[in-house]
Amino acid sequence: MTIAAGSEALASDMLKALKSDGNWEFAPAAELTISSGVIVITQNYHRVDTEGNAASDDLDTINGGTEGFLLVLRAEDAARTIVVKDGTGNILLPGGDYELDDGEKMITLICDGSNWRPLFAPPSHGVDSGMIAIFVAACPTGWTRVSAWDGKYLRGAASYGGAGGAATHDHTVSDHIHSFAHTHNQKIGVWAPKIYADGDWENKMGYSSGGASGADIYGQVANDSNSYNRVASGFASGGGDSGLGGAGNTGAVNHEPPYIEVIFCKKD
Repeated sequence: MTIAAGSEALASDMLKALKSDGNWEFAPAAELTISSGVIVITQNYHRVDTEGNAASDDLDTINGGTEGFLLVLRAEDAARTIVVKDGTGNILLPGGDYELDDGEKMITLICDGSNWRPLFAPPSHGVDSGMIAIFVAACPTGWTRVSAWDGKYLRGAASYGGAGGAATHDHTVSDHIHSFAHTHNQKIGVWAPKIYADGDWENKMGYSSGGASGADIYGQVANDSNSYNRVASGFASGGGDSGLGGAGNTGAVNHEPPYIEVIFCKKD
């Protein structure tokens, strides 16, 4: 480049990013505040803050640059997150949105005349929109709690959304009857006295007639013809249902395995 005579000051301005030893040196970072997603740059190095000191703010558009302009950005406050948006305005990031959410992160962009592109691809944030992750504390900025998963265990499937199972169970007891029948069928004998007219007596064995269940029992009693008179009745046969039965449910029993509760959050 040729510099006209008397233009030393202009040349100095053009080369002010170079030190005398030839190294690059930008001016100290100047603070910019996002306004409706936009910042207007004035130099190569800026600190960016959220609008109204919000916890998080999107940076959609960068105004003020020309083709070949280099720009380095970092967050003004590590407690407030700057989300550099991909494709929302004039910023194009191959890795998707990039968050400046601590004091160590920076992003370097170059203007192609219309859009701003990363001079070096920023480290992958590793999280695409819609991804669900596990946290041990409240969801961070840019994440939303998946409340539909509260109290659920996860099971793989070909498609999302199927649900089932229960934390407790009980057992149904069906109505049932225990039935039984039994019969006694036997010959039974008893000792009974035989008494004679002259006063003598002797014992004789009576017996059931035919030995059938329900038959009478006879004994020899007080006559000379040795006839037998009925003295008792035999046992009757019988059977039927016990009448025992029941129906209903057992008490509910918890069958969950040991667990620990976590927080599921979805990337916005």
